[in-house]
Amino acid sequence: MTALSTRPNPQQYQPLLDLLHDGYLITDLDLVVQAANPAAARLLQVEPDALVGHSLDTFVAEEDQPAFEALAARLLDQPGPDEVVLCFRANGRAAPPAGVRAAVIRGDSGEPVALHWLLHALTDTSHATISDHERRLQGVLGALPVGVFISDAEGRLLEINEQAKTIWGGSTPVESWAEYGQYKGWRPDGTPITPEDWAMARALRLGEHSTEEVIEIERFDGTRGTILNSAAPLYDADGRIIGAVAALQDISELARLAQESDRLRALLTSVADEVWFCNRAGQISLANTAAILTLGLDETIEPFTPLPDILSKLETFDASGQPRPPEETPLLRALQGAVIRNQEEIARHLKTGELRHRQYSAAPIRNEAGEITGAVAVVRDITEIKQIQAQEREQRILSEALRDTASALNSTLDLSEVLDRILLNIEHVVPHDAADIMLIEGGTAQIVRSRGYSLEDFPGAVSPLFEIEQTRSLKQVIDSGQPLVIPDVNEYEGWITLPPTDWIRAYTTVPIQLHEEIIGFLNLLSATPGFFTPVHADRLQTFGQQAAIAIQNARLFAQAQELAAIEERQRLARDLHDAVTQTLFSASIMAEAVARQNPNLPPKTQARLSELRDLTQGALAEMRALLLELRPTSLHEIELPELFTQLVNAAKSRKRMSMIVEVAEGIELPPEVKVALYRIAQEALNNVTKHARASEASIRLHSKGSDQVELTIADNGNGFDPRRITSTSMGLKIMRERAQTVNASLAITSQPGEGTQVIITWPARAPHSRA
Repeated sequence: MTALSTRPNPQQYQPLLDLLHDGYLITDLDLVVQAANPAAARLLQVEPDALVGHSLDTFVAEEDQPAFEALAARLLDQPGPDEVVLCFRANGRAAPPAGVRAAVIRGDSGEPVALHWLLHALTDTSHATISDHERRLQGVLGALPVGVFISDAEGRLLEINEQAKTIWGGSTPVESWAEYGQYKGWRPDGTPITPEDWAMARALRLGEHSTEEVIEIERFDGTRGTILNSAAPLYDADGRIIGAVAALQDISELARLAQESDRLRALLTSVADEVWFCNRAGQISLANTAAILTLGLDETIEPFTPLPDILSKLETFDASGQPRPPEETPLLRALQGAVIRNQEEIARHLKTGELRHRQYSAAPIRNEAGEITGAVAVVRDITEIKQIQAQEREQRILSEALRDTASALNSTLDLSEVLDRILLNIEHVVPHDAADIMLIEGGTAQIVRSRGYSLEDFPGAVSPLFEIEQTRSLKQVIDSGQPLVIPDVNEYEGWITLPPTDWIRAYTTVPIQLHEEIIGFLNLLSATPGFFTPVHADRLQTFGQQAAIAIQNARLFAQAQELAAIEERQRLARDLHDAVTQTLFSASIMAEAVARQNPNLPPKTQARLSELRDLTQGALAEMRALLLELRPTSLHEIELPELFTQLVNAAKSRKRMSMIVEVAEGIELPPEVKVALYRIAQEALNNVTKHARASEASIRLHSKGSDQVELTIADNGNGFDPRRITSTSMGLKIMRERAQTVNASLAITSQPGEGTQVIITWPARAPHSRA
């Protein structure tokens, strides 16, 4: 906050000096004149401008130079004034003799800083002239903007101007300085001021000069205020103290503003958000602690620092990561009248280099006339929120990729198709330039699937074979059973470079492990050195486990033994439960742990963590549904209400919406009909979550007459025109075929914007409906 000066203007005392009958000069310690009143110029018979800047001894007559030099030499050692009579000469003319006294002016620490010189003519002054000066003095005292007290040597108050009476709320006669106790005052530390401690009393007793003492006073009307109090002794021609003068300035309003400023500063210091104020000229008038610490600025910002000077130190970007021109800074835009709310930006911390995400709001400050006098900005650091959101997105993408891969494992036993799906899903979870899958056979590893480069690029369009014992990276993974991250392959001894992949600089691989045997490798490649981290390798491991499952599944399929295939699906379900389910469960536990370990996170962050936990729990529900499908016999054993409930829970993990399940009691269905209705409901819910943009959906199964049941899957989504859906639409075709296998009819009712209803009636008593 800009400090407001509480020092009175020295020019306020100039009128008083100009009215003095005696000459008054101030010189530095080298006797060069710094200031002089008109009376001094008249005594020396020169113009005032001819005095200032010249050494005083040049005006002393030659015969009086020794006396003048002796007076000047003993000033610093002799505390009291000493008078000598000197003749002066200027412009070749002799001036009348004058009595000369001098005194030392000392600084706050007591060191000499300048000299006072008092000159008075040795001729009589007429009474009329004196009276005239007294009248003029009274006029000046009345016009001065500061309060003035003048006392005699005993401390009696001889003159009190109107400004002094206003400051004190009246005045009271005082017969001696001992009665100054009638004026009540306290120093800043709360110490009361005794009669002898007032500045005027010290000037009378000790000859002390006091300057701008801050005093809290109690006025005679009972109110309180704050003043600056100054006082100095008055001397006669012989150097005796004949009185004192005190000057008072009322700074009550300034003190109040300073107190309010301190309160505002204390408030803003406790605020976690950054707060910036600037004036109309674009100069920073206040920046709180949060603003300084968040961006790594210096511990203090000088008042009136131009905002461009601060912006020149910072590197800022808009929300998309593009460098932001300084003139687009919200605070400067607010000075032009713009109001900015929750604008996101990115700024680089000056000391750590870390990128901080910030949410900026700014508005102009206007006076009563509506004119812009400045601007204020409030900035919230949302880096942690962004990190939580990124983690949430990563977890969601990971869950979706795992679900999609698990779905591929369930939907096909074609090894190539599953491996392609794994490589495709890895792109959404771990960034890279290329990826491939190697399988081991007979001590050699061969690339069987790739993405980001083509196997046809190799000589003869044949995938190369890598001898495990001769390939250091692969052997290291075989020996340790752990993932491997190579920051820069150029610095990895034994790296094998092949022409189609000579651009590779960073590499990470995880083992594809089936039971205790490593059967292959899942590899990621990047052209950027140091790109991959252990976090990437950890995520990749889950897909390595799925690749192992896919490979094992394909091998069992090749055996063409139905019983063995069913048993393997049971094992696959257990592996998925142990691998993917535990991974999702761990993610949920981690989200809860973050919330517990950081109880002071902002509410929005807590909400994001809760949402992350819900997402992983929803993915767990969907994984349970997938595990159920891997055990086909379970579809016969579990009742339809529970089956439909599991479908709904899994669907909720992909789409936040309201879903209800209603199954009438007493409905008994043949196993094949129950499975068909379950599969149709599953496909219909998949369409709802992927395409309908619905907020509500329902599954209802009820009796229709004594020997017929009806299953209805409905949503309030955007609907569609059934006439525009081709008969080859895969989802509808699958539902029709399943309905036909159990002699059920299927009808679809939908209109754009009116939602959709899929109705299956079993057994069918009418021709199959066409969508």
